[in-house]
Order: sequence, then structure tokens, then C-alpha cells
Amino acid sequence: MTVQELHQQGIGLFNDGKYQEAVLVFAHMLQANHTNSELWNDWSSAMAASGQIKEALQGFERALKIDPNNQQAANNLAALIQAVNTQSQPPKPSGNELLQRTGMSEEMKRNWDFVEKRELLYALVGYDFGMEPEKRLDEIREYKAKESNFLLHALKLTKDDVVLDLGSGCGFIARVAAPLCKQLYCLDISSEFLRFAQDELAQFRNVGFHRMPFGNLHFLDDKKITKGYANAVFIHFNFFDVVIYLRELYRVLAPGGLFLFGLSNTDCLDINNDRYFPLVLDNYLKERNSTTLMQWNSAHGVCSAAKQIGFEASELWIGHGSAMIMVRKP
Repeated sequence: MTVQELHQQGIGLFNDGKYQEAVLVFAHMLQANHTNSELWNDWSSAMAASGQIKEALQGFERALKIDPNNQQAANNLAALIQAVNTQSQPPKPSGNELLQRTGMSEEMKRNWDFVEKRELLYALVGYDFGMEPEKRLDEIREYKAKESNFLLHALKLTKDDVVLDLGSGCGFIARVAAPLCKQLYCLDISSEFLRFAQDELAQFRNVGFHRMPFGNLHFLDDKKITKGYANAVFIHFNFFDVVIYLRELYRVLAPGGLFLFGLSNTDCLDINNDRYFPLVLDNYLKERNSTTLMQWNSAHGVCSAAKQIGFEASELWIGHGSAMIMVRKP
């Protein structure tokens, strides 16, 4: 099913009065396209119609944060507030009147800054943990701990290692890595993610935090980093970004240093059946400059670039449109 067909399915369910089913369709689409104002309005409209008023209000507000000029979202929000104040039933928006989309503000895009904890978690884990992921933090921690097994096994951290968590997000993987190493540095371009991570890792004395400019790891110049990793970070990089960061990593890693990262891999991509590619392609047609958009690169090409920079590079795992790459500074 194409993105357009999936969207029409959601609207059809909505117009047929199957509001909760429509909610599920729009929530699935938001997993791959969480900066789409149109989808936020769709989801919020279905939530309102199914009686989940609080979540609907938050959804319409989010649509307006993404696109303040979104008149349909503004109208829906105003109507819902009026309905709540008068204790009447919320109006049912017409399926073909769902608002138009643009993106996050340029500042938010550049810095991955979000207003609420819930938005941070949406950006990190999508909607796999429902619409209120902040109430399921223990489950998310367990999920991220399992997700970290591969990279921690590959890196074999020791108490002598000084470790970089590049794009540390909420700090869930750092939470697992911190007890295994001498020092851990969490770097992110988002101040909101770093604040969350500081709370998440408050019990650890060996963790430092730094908000970095894009493509700039000078904070680490004197840190003698021995190992590092990036989880779900390089999937947002185009090839130029990849080269920029690999050059920085080569500069700050100590001799013999290792760095492990994953990426979305064109070498084994099924463009028709991949979980994310069709949805992201549809979003790209509408919003080509979105920083949070997923990017696909060739694992073979990235390894070749890493070797030209000076690294030893190898593909530790490939499959299902992804790859895990290890680089080593001689």
C-alpha cells in the first residue's frame, strides 16, 4: 500500500465513524513522519472524535507549533476548546478538510529542540510505546538496553575506556554504557535532549554532557577518546554529513580508537517493502529540507570514504535496509 493509499484509508475510516481505527492508521504514519502537520491534524481529529479530548488538544497544538499558519488546525483547536467549554460533543471535521503541512521551525530543525518530554520521546522511539510514552519509561529503558547489546558487545568496553556517545538523545544507551567505562561523554545538538539525559544519568559520576554545534567535535580535542558509538544518528545524515563527522571522529579518536555506528543502507534496500522508505519518500516530496528526515547511504561507499580519511573500516552487519559499521583509527 502506498503512502497516499494509507492516508486515504485513514480518512475513509474516519468518515465511516471508525475513529479508533483511523487513530491507529495516522499513528503508524506519524512514526516515520513526526514533523508532518497534516498528519498531526488527522490524528488529533480522530482522537477528538473518539472522545480522547486531552490528547486531541495536545495534537492540534503540536500541529500549530509545526505550522503556525495552519488555519485548519487553528479552526479545529478553537472548535474543540469551545466544545469542551460548553460540554458539547466535539465537532467532526470533514476528512477532506484536514489541514495542510509544513515543517518544524528552522531553529527547531537545526537543533532538534522540543518543548515537552513527550515530544522528545516521540522523536526517539516514535509511537511504539503509545501516545503517552513518558508513562512507560521503564519499558523504554529495557527496550533501549536490549538495543544496545550489539554495539556494547562489539566495542567491548572496559574500565580504561573513555567513551563518546554521539547524539546521545535521552541517555538510555549511555545508562547501560556508563557503568562499563572510565568516562563517558554525551554529545548532542539538542539542549532539550541533554537536559533529559542529565536527569536520566544523574546517578553516574563519570558522565559529562556537552551541546555541540553541527559537525564540530572540538570539545573532545583533549579527551583522548578510545571508543564511541552513535545509535540512530547517522540515519539522518546525507553523505556530506557522514564525511564531515568521520573526519571529526578521526581527529578526536586516540590511536587504536574504535567507533561504531548504524545507517540506513541502500546496498540492501527494498524500496517497495521497507518499513520506512515509502513514507519518508512521500514526506520528502513535500518537505525536502527537513533535518529530521531519514537518509539512506551505501554502507560500501561509507566504508570507502572512511578508509580514504584514514580509518580501517568494516561492515559488521548488513540486512533489512540497514548496516552497522565499525571504524578504527590506526
